[in-house]
Amino acid sequence: MFVINAIQGEGNTYQQDRAGKLEKTTADGRSVKIMWAADGHGSRIGYQRCDMGGLVAQTGHDILNSLDADTINQLYDNPEIGKELFANIHCNIEQAKDEFFIRNGWRKLTDADGNDIDVLWTKPGGSIVTSGGGTTLILAACVNVEGVWKARMYNVGDSMMIHNDTVYSQSGINGISEDTFRAMSAIGMKTVYSDAPGSVRSGGHLIHSISVDDTVEHHEPPTPLHGKHRYYVSDVRGSIATSLKLIYTPKMFNLMDLSGCAWGYRFNINTELASWSNMGDTQNAPWASVPSYSEQFVITGPLSLTSDGIGDIMKSEATASLEEKTGWFNYYEDHPMHSADANKTCIFKNAWFHETVMAIDPDSATAVHDDPFYKVAKSTFGVADNICRVTFIP
Repeated sequence: MFVINAIQGEGNTYQQDRAGKLEKTTADGRSVKIMWAADGHGSRIGYQRCDMGGLVAQTGHDILNSLDADTINQLYDNPEIGKELFANIHCNIEQAKDEFFIRNGWRKLTDADGNDIDVLWTKPGGSIVTSGGGTTLILAACVNVEGVWKARMYNVGDSMMIHNDTVYSQSGINGISEDTFRAMSAIGMKTVYSDAPGSVRSGGHLIHSISVDDTVEHHEPPTPLHGKHRYYVSDVRGSIATSLKLIYTPKMFNLMDLSGCAWGYRFNINTELASWSNMGDTQNAPWASVPSYSEQFVITGPLSLTSDGIGDIMKSEATASLEEKTGWFNYYEDHPMHSADANKTCIFKNAWFHETVMAIDPDSATAVHDDPFYKVAKSTFGVADNICRVTFIP
């Protein structure tokens, strides 16, 4: 049995999260299933509101919804197939975004040699915008092996899997390896603690920096000011929420002389990305769309995938040991996170999530804002954002 829900919260004009599942049978009679949750980001182009997050999440949703049984089976058997699938989804998202910009009158900014700049767009009137908008994506490919359901998880970003009473989430920005930070720093990205909603903007307190002796330093979060936190506390990890900041400047590009250009002085585009691992966000590093993958595992009870809208309300009830964390978030050898410490992954115990799911009547006609998870999110944040989940109960 599957339980699926996607709720448009009060904190976003658009429903940008997608959850889904597909059930198939292979040619040799093997039952297979795939389930996924996609959390779309991006709600404007410059000052223009648009559903970019919904566009990118729906693009991935449509591709997953069209997979055949053999591909689902291969996703379970071979992690290289997962890498290929995510690359294909990423490519389709970039194409969909380009088409969306062009339909709305934008064109790519060109450099002094006439080459397109993928991350910058312009239109008559001189505005320059970045091509923001991406999605995190978590999926589980499941197969029935001699009457036992088994699965493999793939993940890009901060969405989560819950199996029985354990929550699995990729390492956040605090847990990136030194190689990953150096690779991001080389393209102008900074890791920062996220400012608290409504706080006086602090300008971004750095998490990492490179010292004069070329070592990577880790910085503690800023102290409270006048008794108030200046950063956002993420309940799910029991820690400070983090993000990436990227400020484009003319020096990053081979541009023509801007002195006589009407929009030259307006070129200061500040972008803050909620997750370092994000599909379709052209501003991110190319490897940010490459998934981590788990070892194969036996499904022994309820298995859920959620967007971080639900994830942020799941408090850690007990921490997991290093042995329990090993093998869940593996990276390919050419990925900068390949050397990441498994201790940094966010795996913890949380009993109430599936206790709540199991108490929900899937045939009930309850209004979406009466959903038990939405109620908790609203009581936690005041104005809850979009949330989605899909649960497989074998």
